[in-house]
Amino acid sequence: MTAQLLPGSGKPVSLPDPRNQQGILSSPWFNAGLSAPATAAIPQALSPTPAYVQDAMENWGMPPLRPEAPTPERTPQTHPPTQVPFPRLANGDYADNVPRSLIQSESSGNWFAQNDAVGSSGRAGHYGQLQFGHDRLDDARKAGIIPQNMTADQFKANKSAQINVGNWHFADIDKRIRSNGLSNVYGQRVGGEMMTPNAMRAIAHLGGFGGLKEFVRTNGTYNPADEGGTTLASYARRHR
Repeated sequence: MTAQLLPGSGKPVSLPDPRNQQGILSSPWFNAGLSAPATAAIPQALSPTPAYVQDAMENWGMPPLRPEAPTPERTPQTHPPTQVPFPRLANGDYADNVPRSLIQSESSGNWFAQNDAVGSSGRAGHYGQLQFGHDRLDDARKAGIIPQNMTADQFKANKSAQINVGNWHFADIDKRIRSNGLSNVYGQRVGGEMMTPNAMRAIAHLGGFGGLKEFVRTNGTYNPADEGGTTLASYARRHR
């Protein structure tokens, strides 16, 4: 051990021999030929605190070693969920009550199909796999199924919108069939045609729900045809 005087105090403090096992001076204080100042900055690498430094801190008012600043935790960056205007359904497909044969007869399964047939309101054009006219698209907008500002061409280009409107459309037909008591004719013949759920859905899809009610009420006497010559009765027969 080597005795050194702390500057300004006149009191000795015992310091360890600065030589290492090979006899080489290794302390930067002694290499520079200086005594350790009472307030010398202690290198951060000294851990744990050597005994002689701890002694100096306790007896001579040496400031304690500054603890290393803790590494700040990284806050995971979060992003808002991507907003999609027409989220796909869980199975990404039409519901079971949507007649697949009707999709084939309407458009051969073409998502981008369009015709120029005039609807009941006098507007021309039917769009997508299920060939919805402007009137039914207006109903879908009012029901909140598609945005108010979605055009018919945008609807035609959006598969998810077509699926959502198709599922809503046939669910609405089924609900009206039940609420109006028309389900009582399931399994019976009307106008010579067997009334199955799909047969009645097909009539309502072609002629509107009012057309289905009139077809049943008149026992098939009310049987108009569309521009292509397809009657309500023949559509019921094709999709029953």
